[in-house]
Amino acid sequence: MSQPEILWSPSERAVEEAQVTQFARQMVRKHKLDLNSYPAFHQWTVDNPETFWSEVWDFCGVIASRKGSTVLVDGDKMPGARWFPDARLNIAENLLRRGDRGDALVSWDENGFRRRVSYSDLTSEVSRAVQALLGIGLRPGDRAAAFIPNLPETGMLALAALSQGIVWSSCSPDFGINGVLDRFGQIEPRVLFTADGYFYGGKTLDSLGPIRGVLARLPSVEKVVVVPAGASARAVVRALAHAGALADEDLAWRYVRYLKRDPRPFKAGEYAFSGPLLPDDVLERVYRGEVKLHRFTVPEGLRLDEIAAIVGESGLADEADFRRVARDAEVARALGLPFATLEGFLFPDTYAFARGVPARAVAEAMVARFKEEYAAAEATRKAGVLLSLGEAATLASIVEKETARPDERPRIACVFHNRIRLGMRLQTDPTVMYATMLRTGRWSRNITRADLLAPHPYNTYTSAGLPPGPIASAGAAALRAALAPADCSDLYFVSRNDGSHVFCPDLRCHNAAVRQWQIDFFHRTR
Repeated sequence: MSQPEILWSPSERAVEEAQVTQFARQMVRKHKLDLNSYPAFHQWTVDNPETFWSEVWDFCGVIASRKGSTVLVDGDKMPGARWFPDARLNIAENLLRRGDRGDALVSWDENGFRRRVSYSDLTSEVSRAVQALLGIGLRPGDRAAAFIPNLPETGMLALAALSQGIVWSSCSPDFGINGVLDRFGQIEPRVLFTADGYFYGGKTLDSLGPIRGVLARLPSVEKVVVVPAGASARAVVRALAHAGALADEDLAWRYVRYLKRDPRPFKAGEYAFSGPLLPDDVLERVYRGEVKLHRFTVPEGLRLDEIAAIVGESGLADEADFRRVARDAEVARALGLPFATLEGFLFPDTYAFARGVPARAVAEAMVARFKEEYAAAEATRKAGVLLSLGEAATLASIVEKETARPDERPRIACVFHNRIRLGMRLQTDPTVMYATMLRTGRWSRNITRADLLAPHPYNTYTSAGLPPGPIASAGAAALRAALAPADCSDLYFVSRNDGSHVFCPDLRCHNAAVRQWQIDFFHRTR
């Protein structure tokens, strides 16, 4: 029997640069495999499915809050086999991990018109779609379906739904009614998206007729959202008027159509208007995309977990999602940080985002602010201060936790610089509390003698030098103090119990201050 003709084969360079080639070589090295051909490697993957798929997960950098230790259960059953049964991940987060201008979606219509959507634009559009889904009442665990042509918007809706834990199904409008019911009936959607028509064979075909037949036999649907095949300016004006942002729909439309005649497209998003306004006031904001922003404020000196709670309370991102992103070593590495988490690099400030922003985007914005303030502090660095970025962030976090007084921060930083120079342990209480939290899993402001003596890298009573990383997020003043400390000979400081401190150059002075402000003070106030 003659061999079939090979229609195409990749070039040697393409093979060399292919991800599968890199993966195969990595497996050969890691598992000491004796493989010399692609068929042999393929057979290894078939014979060792659990090892293979676990390695694929790691090689591809799957983003997940939990991978789990089990890869395959009931592998001999089809159907019935279950892969990574303990894993917890979001497919939309994985698909949207890139934020660059590279092509995410490319669509062609039958007339040869090509449309490209970059990863950056896709993320933005998915965020807007999330706002729409939440706006109509969908929540995690709900079901939604779409009877829409294969357009970029279909993918955007799907990613938006999946990002929120909404069960999703879709089919093309050229499906027959029975085919649609077979598919959608399995999930019983609460909300159904449909186009009002689609283009095929040079003709515009109606979608609303078939969807009526679907709705008659799909009682689970509570709401139908009709997405116009091309959202016209009139449709936007109508929506704004129905929402109460424009006092008179017809007057507003005549203004847009005959007087304003602005060529700019309307920008989708969540808008907030106070009462009926003049058309120009409303339309200009929609033209410019001045979407409603939701704000939250992070004070100085908070730990990563405390910041995650603030982000969660703002409603912009889930607290657990933000915490997972902030503890992801891959995220920290991608942002150019020297440690495996974002602890100490989530800069305290007031932030504003449109609803639907991914947790990672929030974290990236906070790290970007840290880098801005660090660059400003770097410009003030004193000669002889040799701290790296990570060391500066760590020392600044300790200074931040030791005092809330801006005037004292450079002097407290000076104390720690002096102690490091002389090889003395820092012996700073905030690091003990942080070490105790890491040891016990609980946070407490009460320090016991056992806590002081417990060996831990973050306990600066038992470990020399700076701890392995920041213990909180420092503000701009503490960053500047770490890199430009005051000139002093102090080695100790003691709280006066009013937010200020007594500074001492030697142990004799320190012991006297402890007696006055810690022992005698509390005896007098009993």
